[in-house]
Order: sequence, then C-alpha cells, then structure tokens
Amino acid sequence: MTKATRQKTVTLVLTVIYGLAVIWIILFKMSAISEIPYLDRIRRVNLIPFHYDTEMDSHFSEVFENILIFIPLGLYLKMLGKSNLFSILAGFGFSLLLELAQYIFRIGVSDLTDLMMNTLGAVIGVLLYVGLEKLFRNREKLNKVLNIIASAGTAVFLVFTALLLLAN
Repeated sequence: MTKATRQKTVTLVLTVIYGLAVIWIILFKMSAISEIPYLDRIRRVNLIPFHYDTEMDSHFSEVFENILIFIPLGLYLKMLGKSNLFSILAGFGFSLLLELAQYIFRIGVSDLTDLMMNTLGAVIGVLLYVGLEKLFRNREKLNKVLNIIASAGTAVFLVFTALLLLAN
C-alpha cells in the first residue's frame, strides 16, 4: 500500500466517523441509545432564515455551531480529491438529508437557517483547504498534516463522547 493510498484510507475512515458523529449530534441530540425514544417529538419547518419563535442569546451560538460542524466535511472531501463544487454540493446535500430526517422522524425543527449555515460551513472548509494547499504547495504533505490533526481531534471527541455517555 502506497503512502498516498494509506493517507486516503485514513481520510476516508475519519470522514465516516465524522459523518456518524454529525448524525448523532444533529439527529439524536447526543443522546444515548436508550434515550432515543424520549427525544422531543415535534414536527416543524422554519423556512424563514434567521427567524426564531423566541428571542434568545443562544441563536448566535447555534448559527456559529452549525457553521463550525460542517467545516470538516469540506476539508475531508477536498482531501479525498473531490472538486470544490462537489464538496459544497455534498455539504448542502448532507445537511438537507439531516433536515429532512428531522422532519420525517419528528426529532427537531427542520430549519432553512441550519441548511444555509451548514452549507456555509462546507464552503469555509473548501476555502480553508484551498488556502492551505497554496501555503503548503504539496498536497500529500497537507493531507498528512490534516490527517494527524483530524485523528487527534477524533480521538479526543471519542473519549469525550464515551465519558459523556458513561456519566449519563
């Protein structure tokens, strides 16, 4: 197995773990498997961007978190050699699937703002990769550095998640 193939395999594994983590965070609200039947059962759609039924300070942090959570998707897809357009459309598509699943399974509010901010996160991930690619001038080295950072971040996330689930 060549270095490039190993790097791509690591990136693919990290992408799958990331995707499963996003599904768990967004759809299941970080609940333990035993708590899933107890999730709020609401079915609502908000098609007005940045419109909320109640004014709360947490709206800004929610918008920021939606952007932040999709940045890795843009990075991972670029690391896997996907085009900018494909990576952005995949971010949009993944977000749309999550919003539709929330509606279908009645586990949250399907929100146009979330769709827009998640897609923006993927765009930022793509732009970040493009910028880093120009800085590094060596795609293989860049992917190696990003895989190391992502592996460490994934390990920390998995440990934190295990502790969170054990504490509940």
